[in-house]
Amino acid sequence: FDTKGNEETLAEGDSVGSPHFAVVHKSGRIIWTGFPDGGTRSMKPGEQPVVHTPRIVHTYGIALTPQEDFVYVASKIPNKDRRGVWRFPIDESGK
Repeated sequence: FDTKGNEETLAEGDSVGSPHFAVVHKSGRIIWTGFPDGGTRSMKPGEQPVVHTPRIVHTYGIALTPQEDFVYVASKIPNKDRRGVWRFPIDESGK
């Protein structure tokens, strides 16, 4: 939604994947995870989405630390022995 509460499409198509969970970094960058093969992606309004590496399949959850210097990504891989939560550093721009 824009600042007036109107619905606004920021991105669409294959570059978006299939978002399920999202967080917004203090820089304005939106970071989301998708399922089953969406991986972790991010974008700032007006930019194209970026797929981050390493690409974790079956991502199913995301969170920022209070300082917003790390992002946690959870995986719901069908193989229970390979499921986990990963922590990645992010800079001031949210990348």
